[in-house]
Amino acid sequence: MKMLRLSACAIPLLLLASVVRAAPPGSIKLQTIAQQEKVVVGKDGKKHTEIVPAGRVLPGVEVIYTVKYTNVGKKPAENVVVDDPVPAHMNYIDGSATGDNTAISYSIDGGKHWSAMLETLEIHNSDGTTRSATARDVTNIRWVVKGKLAPGASGRVQYRAVLQ
Repeated sequence: MKMLRLSACAIPLLLLASVVRAAPPGSIKLQTIAQQEKVVVGKDGKKHTEIVPAGRVLPGVEVIYTVKYTNVGKKPAENVVVDDPVPAHMNYIDGSATGDNTAISYSIDGGKHWSAMLETLEIHNSDGTTRSATARDVTNIRWVVKGKLAPGASGRVQYRAVLQ
């Protein structure tokens, strides 16, 4: 079985990007979108929340990162992996990573080591002590798509992060 690794690059908050790395040319298309929730008042005077493209994001504001993937090839894709670095100056929100039919894991060292349970990863402090990793330590999130991705099939993975 051949491993297919996709990497959705960390994006500036205003930029939408599609990047595929190490995938056979033309087989998987990625699109990364940064959005945020905005409370708006309708014509009836009632408040409701809308999801809008991320604009100017201030410290403490939550951003929703979505990576859409599509098999644009002519053959089923196996072992599809979406690896998304958490953007600089953003803190992953614990428990927010989702993806239908995927196994999710986390890295705190730029993708060198992974675990499905964040608390099993350890941070080594300068004084020689260690502690369990927390959501603030996450550098990358990885989704492994279960089974084959048929030609034309697509899916999406998502997580939330807050600007420091």
